[in-house]
Amino acid sequence: MNAINKKALVAGKQTKGSIPKGQTNHTTGNGYIKNSTFNPATVSKNFTADIANIPPREWLVDHLCLKAYITGLVAPGGVGKSSLALALGISVASNNDILNLGVRKQANVLIINNEDSLDELKRRIAGITTQFGICTSSLEKTFFYKSGYEKKYMLSEMSEGCQKETAFAADLIKYMLDKEIGLLIVDPFVSTHNAPENDNTAMDQVMSIYRKIAAKTGAAVTLIHHTRKQDTKGSSAGNADIARGASAFKDAVRVVATLTPMSKDEAKALTFDAQKRSRHFRLDLAKQNFSPACVNAWWFRMESCLIDNGEHVGVPVPVNLKPLFSNSVSKVKWSDLSVAEALERIFGNAASRDWKSLLPQFMTDNQVASTSAYGAIELLSEDPNKPTIINNGNEDLGYWRMKSPRGFIKINRKAL
Repeated sequence: MNAINKKALVAGKQTKGSIPKGQTNHTTGNGYIKNSTFNPATVSKNFTADIANIPPREWLVDHLCLKAYITGLVAPGGVGKSSLALALGISVASNNDILNLGVRKQANVLIINNEDSLDELKRRIAGITTQFGICTSSLEKTFFYKSGYEKKYMLSEMSEGCQKETAFAADLIKYMLDKEIGLLIVDPFVSTHNAPENDNTAMDQVMSIYRKIAAKTGAAVTLIHHTRKQDTKGSSAGNADIARGASAFKDAVRVVATLTPMSKDEAKALTFDAQKRSRHFRLDLAKQNFSPACVNAWWFRMESCLIDNGEHVGVPVPVNLKPLFSNSVSKVKWSDLSVAEALERIFGNAASRDWKSLLPQFMTDNQVASTSAYGAIELLSEDPNKPTIINNGNEDLGYWRMKSPRGFIKINRKAL
């Protein structure tokens, strides 16, 4: 058990593994403070010196899994989200970056899967460890998994007209503290509550329970969530709004990642046939509250892996498709929207940037020459009252350009 949790248990005169008792000042089941003495902090004379003592954010996986906060991984059915979730857990538990997502540190992992049987979980784990050459004995004390296929593990249920945490929620916190779980993956999120998915109030109550779990255990929590019915004409990669149900889910999580199949246009650009296209999918970050914008898609291919019982299991394997896309991306027909979206991926937090400073990265990311880049940027509006409007997953943004008398171009951005 980590030092912080040990101190908390000692202070409450509790033993290791016990469920922390409620305090006089506590939160309700809905996550709101009750009977609290309100005492705001102030910016003291020692504030600047204290900055150096603020602990850094604990990313287990770059941009994706942050301790004490919630990540939502949103995907349609049949893409490979459960297999990827297991591979992500094994990656963190073994401190082996098998998915090339940027594992920063090892942590104990717990996966709760209410959708697949225990035998199916074992098959997939065997496939992943076989494919990547991971010794299963090394996971004995770091990787934990539980199937709720026969009886779902519910963390929230309707009681007295609202969603309240179940007894299992308290047991889960106790277990996670005892096993020092650093990453909890729940698959799928919808199976752990009975709230109407389109009811923002009810969903906020459910999410408050998950926030409590993350806060009390200090673990990174990843919730696997389904998408709403998708428009089949294009890709929804990197769009946080594809999450099914009320916006309370998207608002409560600090990171949203999307998992989407390869689109027809992407397959056409790579000259992939239908069979090859069906094996590929991409992971994109759609919402990032605590890290700089990260715009690269992580591509994966489902490989068939033979396990010891004679069966073949699908395993997600990272693939680098950038060189293939580079051969076709320069043929893209730019629009003001696609230009603004390309700028958003490299713009940072500034309100305006010199086009010259953005040009090298714009050319590299989009595999275009400087003449094509300049041609693209000319598509942006020059009228600040009529900017090109896009949504970055969190808010609407307006982009426009301004040319100085000497010909220099400045790109402007404002939240709308």
